[in-house]
Amino acid sequence: MYYQPSEDAAVPRECYEGMSLQGEDDMLVTQETTTTMTAQRNIGDQDARRQIDQLAQISAAAHHSTVEQISQVRRHQDVIASKTSEYLQKQHERQLELQEQQEQIRRQRTKQRMQIEEHVRILKAAEAAMGEQGQRLESLVDAVRPHVEARWGLFAGTQCLGALAKNKKPVAEWQESQQ
Repeated sequence: MYYQPSEDAAVPRECYEGMSLQGEDDMLVTQETTTTMTAQRNIGDQDARRQIDQLAQISAAAHHSTVEQISQVRRHQDVIASKTSEYLQKQHERQLELQEQQEQIRRQRTKQRMQIEEHVRILKAAEAAMGEQGQRLESLVDAVRPHVEARWGLFAGTQCLGALAKNKKPVAEWQESQQ
């Protein structure tokens, strides 16, 4: 049976009652073994404590470093969020400006369209008036023809009407040129 003694452990009596001691050498070996094992255990405990302390220091340093990195990331995120907010606000304001410009352009185009429609209406009215005036001139020529023929004869009337048709000058202008 293998037995590793510990500080508070005692070997039960039934384990060693039937055994005979073979001498002082065996006892000395047992005592040295126990002492060596206790010393090794103490050294092992000290090493374990030292390692635990080192790990605790490493862990604390890592924790501090992690906290610092998290703080840096948060500060960086705050800066990015602030810049993003400013950018979005500027974009929104720019969009509102563009919408206002588009509305102004739409109003200007509507006004220009109405002005053009008014000009077209005026031009059509002028064209109609010119057409009426042209008809009046033709009527005037027809009305003047008998007087011209009576005054100048048939030859002069034909010449007069031919000149009017050829030059397309108004009658008053033709009469002035004849005087």
